[in-house]
Amino acid sequence: DVVAQFSKDKCGFRYGDATVMEAKRCGNVYKLKTVGDEVCHAATTSRKEPWAVVHARLGHIPFKRYEQLLTMADGVPRIADEPSDHVCAGCCMGKMREDNFSRSPEKTVKSAGVLDLIHSDVICSGHT
Repeated sequence: DVVAQFSKDKCGFRYGDATVMEAKRCGNVYKLKTVGDEVCHAATTSRKEPWAVVHARLGHIPFKRYEQLLTMADGVPRIADEPSDHVCAGCCMGKMREDNFSRSPEKTVKSAGVLDLIHSDVICSGHT
């Protein structure tokens, strides 16, 4: 666990026996300064993930887009299996929508008088 130790003019963050960060007090604000090397470290893994996991992590992209992404970017997670024909629940939820009003003249509904045709929001999520 990380422990914060406050004193009159600074705050130190300790992990075990090592101080990992310090924040100096300037008025009522603590300015954070890292202790030691200011080098960014990145961890990578060669472990392959199931297609369902990678598909969800990448925003539910289709497999063809995933193949394109492999050629265009470094560090794309690799998959352990081939995608199946199974349709993911997240993709189904994203496609549950009503179609737009038709723009073709033969399907256009025309009203004869005032208030013959009313469009309303039948699922109101909030109070007005």
